Amino acid sequence: MNTTNNDFNEILSKVNKMNLSFEKKNRLIEIIKITNIPKRKPFLNFFIVFSTSLIFVVLSFVIAISCAPTRTNTDITGITFPVIFFSGMAIIIFLHGIKQIKNDRYLYENYNNNANEYKLQIAIRKLNKEKQVKKEEIERQQKIQNEKQVKYKQNSINIPKCPTCGSTNIRKISTTRKVAGVIGFGLLSKTAKSQFECKNCGYKW
Repeated sequence: MNTTNNDFNEILSKVNKMNLSFEKKNRLIEIIKITNIPKRKPFLNFFIVFSTSLIFVVLSFVIAISCAPTRTNTDITGITFPVIFFSGMAIIIFLHGIKQIKNDRYLYENYNNNANEYKLQIAIRKLNKEKQVKKEEIERQQKIQNEKQVKYKQNSINIPKCPTCGSTNIRKISTTRKVAGVIGFGLLSKTAKSQFECKNCGYKW
């Protein structure tokens, strides 16, 4: 499958007809330009996926076997997590890899004789992946921002406020000042009976 100038112009025409923003169209064209056409049907990925999955499975069994002699029946939870983790990773990698291989083969088999459409479909898939990654990053940042706002509100609730003016510009009355208040004005001293003093209006409570 070779792409000539006329073919590329045909691809550009298809891209321009798509309901995409100018920025996304340019990005799609950039991806098309660097997309390589495979010379044969994709198959190597299957062995890579299978081998990687197998490594994780073997690791889980190695951990289980190496830890088993030193563990009792009541202390088995220590090896349960790594076994489940590595086995789970193996399953995820295998399933995701198989899906990717199927997609690659589908594109190759259906557009084997149409370089234009092949490159366009590959570019669309990559663009969708980029959009998904960007969306997940925005959601992650939004989650962090929401957590900060919740924490700020919780801290704001816990900050004492002046019951008179509502100011948070307050200070705690020290023991020394309380003693001084008792000495100067007796047990009826407002300073002696209070815990806080507002720096804004001077109220004590």
